[in-house]
Amino acid sequence: MQKIQTTIAGGKTLCVHAEKKDSKLEKVYISGDFFLSPPEGIHALEEAIQGFVSTDTQALQEVLMYVVQREDIRMHGFDENTIVQLIQQLP
Repeated sequence: MQKIQTTIAGGKTLCVHAEKKDSKLEKVYISGDFFLSPPEGIHALEEAIQGFVSTDTQALQEVLMYVVQREDIRMHGFDENTIVQLIQQLP
């Protein structure tokens, strides 16, 4: 499993852990010491991008934006674009 991490607002960390097969995201875990509500929203974000091609920025952004709106997820100090940028940096 590959991991990439960044520092977000307030000195908090955001990490994306992922396994890829043929550029597709097989397993994705988002972790760190950030604030997100509701807490179970993180699982909805992780599940939503399973199977997506890691380099398809537009598709990843669209699905994450959809889930954020559908689940009324509030991310503090980062947004779906931050997650996509981290995914783009995964080896």
